[in-house]
Amino acid sequence: MNHYKKNNIKDPIFDQSKWILYGFYYNPDDKRLFPPNRTTYYWLGFGRTINYAHRASPIVVVIALIAIYLFIHFQSSDPPQITPTIIPRTH
Repeated sequence: MNHYKKNNIKDPIFDQSKWILYGFYYNPDDKRLFPPNRTTYYWLGFGRTINYAHRASPIVVVIALIAIYLFIHFQSSDPPQITPTIIPRTH
C-alpha cells in the first residue's frame, strides 16, 4: 500500500510547486524514483513519471536517450544487400 495513503498524508505529487514547466517533477524530499503520475487514473496505479531530483534520474534519462537513439539509428539504416552467388555444378 502507498505510504501516503496508509498514513493519511497528501501525496506531494499533487503539489504544483514541485513541477517544473508543468511537466517535470522535481522534489528532493520524495525518495521515489518513479512516483505515480498526477493523472485522473492515479488511484488505479496507471502512469508513472520520473523524479528528476532523485540521484539515479540522470542514469535513467541517459539510458532512455541511448535506447531511443539506437532504435532510430537501426531503423533508418539500409539492410545489408545480399548478392546471390551461383556455384557451378561439377560432375
